[in-house]
Amino acid sequence: MKNMKKNKSSFSGPEFTLKKSFGGYSNIFKKILIAVLVGFIIAVFISLVFRIWDPLWNPFRPSPNEVLLEVSKNIENVDSFNRKGSFSLGVYPEEEVETRISFNFSGKTEVSHPIKYSGEIEAGGFFPQKGNVSWNMENVISNGSHYVKFKVPSYLRSFLESYEMDFEKLTKNWIKINGNSEKDILFEKIKSVFKEEKYEIEKELKDKAINEINVYHYYLSLDSELVKESLHIFWENLMNISENMEIDFEVMDDFLKETEKIYFEIWIGKENMNIYRIRSEKEMDMSKVLPEKGGVKTKFEINYSNFNKELEIIPPEDYIDFKEVFDF
Repeated sequence: MKNMKKNKSSFSGPEFTLKKSFGGYSNIFKKILIAVLVGFIIAVFISLVFRIWDPLWNPFRPSPNEVLLEVSKNIENVDSFNRKGSFSLGVYPEEEVETRISFNFSGKTEVSHPIKYSGEIEAGGFFPQKGNVSWNMENVISNGSHYVKFKVPSYLRSFLESYEMDFEKLTKNWIKINGNSEKDILFEKIKSVFKEEKYEIEKELKDKAINEINVYHYYLSLDSELVKESLHIFWENLMNISENMEIDFEVMDDFLKETEKIYFEIWIGKENMNIYRIRSEKEMDMSKVLPEKGGVKTKFEINYSNFNKELEIIPPEDYIDFKEVFDF
């Protein structure tokens, strides 16, 4: 028995040393773990403060109201930009062939008074009786004068000549047209919306990048009456090439009456607070504005880039007057 006790006690030393050794490793591991956690927390805090990582819940992130307030201030400092966009309208009757029209536009603008602008509009569509139709128009605005040059396909020649238009003059010459060319109507309307806070913030959306530029992304709304007013001004200036031409807005107005608000998305640069993209889509029951049943779809998108760059816009030296081609 004494030997057994002696043998048992002879193992107590190594066992105690082993426990002590593992206990030491456990303390070191805990310290390393705490250090890693503290480092991680500091790294997250720094990335949030300096917004290297900028999730929507970031407490250091400006609110949508703060961002849009900065947009309203900054937009006054925009002197020039490139613009590219599109507008499309589709009417899809249940019992008839659909009608589609679209406008793609691009150009560069110097926001001066009067403005300078150079760009191109590409229009196209599908019509039940005409099929696919398309044409292009180059635009130059300089010193208060507006010049256009049409690129019309030859298959439209007979159609244009039926309205007593000279096809050769129309397609081979720059044409000086009437109208107010003092301001960029679309850009001025966008400015007034943000300066006068005519919008409502519906939702803050996940950030995205446009051409590698980090942007805020919001879902906003406008009163439909404001949209109607803006569209009237825009189309009147676009089509104001003759004092005798009239524009019927009845269908468009009826379309807008069916909704109290128009919703759109907007993308705003984080660094410079410039507007880089605006997009809006609308779909509605056709029977609410027309006798037929079916659907009406519209889509509008505009992209801005190259802010405050020096532009060279030269008006054409040779041109003819609008009345030499059109007789409205």
